[in-house]
Amino acid sequence: MTDNLKGLIKYREARSEEKKSRVKSVIKELFDFNEMVNVNAVAKKAAVSRQYLYSHKDLLSLIKETKGPSIVRNHKKAANLKASEKSNDAQLRLIKERHKKLLKENKNLKEEICILQTYIEDLP
Repeated sequence: MTDNLKGLIKYREARSEEKKSRVKSVIKELFDFNEMVNVNAVAKKAAVSRQYLYSHKDLLSLIKETKGPSIVRNHKKAANLKASEKSNDAQLRLIKERHKKLLKENKNLKEEICILQTYIEDLP
């Protein structure tokens, strides 16, 4: 082999390894942030083609393995949603109380306006 060919082969191998490590880090990142781990998401985020993932069985199996634990993550999400619902209920209660106060204040201001209008009308 010529030196140029050896250099090209070395470059392609290094680039392939860089892509593999990028894909692996994206899979880990998606998993850690409770995002959907599938071929499309990984390909898009790692800036590789889906064909690249399908042609590398080790990466494809890693994606499939990472999909499995998503059931556990979904339970955690459900727990977070319940907490979120409680938070939303508390906020709704506060908003309703504020609304009642504003309605009462509005009623008082309208009465005061009526009184002031009659006072203005009685002026010479």
